[in-house]
Formats: sequence, C-alpha cells, structure tokens
Amino acid sequence: MPSRSKDMKLTQGRDLASHLFDRKLKELMAIDEPERSRYLTDYPLLSPAEFDDVVQQVIQAKRTQQEMVGWRVVPHDLTVIVLVVVT
Repeated sequence: MPSRSKDMKLTQGRDLASHLFDRKLKELMAIDEPERSRYLTDYPLLSPAEFDDVVQQVIQAKRTQQEMVGWRVVPHDLTVIVLVVVT
C-alpha cells in the first residue's frame, strides 16, 4: 500500500511540473500565496515543501532550456555576422 501512495504522490508531482512548465519563467518566480494555496488544494498529496521543490526544479529546467537554445543560436548568428562582414 505505501508504494501506491508514493506512486500517486509522484504522479501529482509530475502533473504539477507539467502544468507549471507551460508558464513563463517570470510568472513562476512570482507565485503568490493565494495561488500557492490553490495549487496545494489541487495537488493535496504534495506538502508545501514538496510544492516549493517542484517549482524550483521547473524554474531550473526552464533556465537550462533557455541556455541550451541560446547556445544553439549563437553559431548561426556568428555565421551571419561573418558573412555580412566578408561581403
């Protein structure tokens, strides 16, 4: 039985992370108390500390994603700049 409870908690954590990942980084960093309370009501198996942990993990994942996208764009931008300067 404890395994089922743990699985349900993990499922709620994943669902919350999926929901939060669709939001903008700025919005994630500005979750206020009423909104936090609503999320805790929507995901009752998560403790406040676990909720905060999920939010921080999503923020970190979004920052990492932005850095990766940024580093992919840099070589393209440099190539365009070099071509413009050469021609």
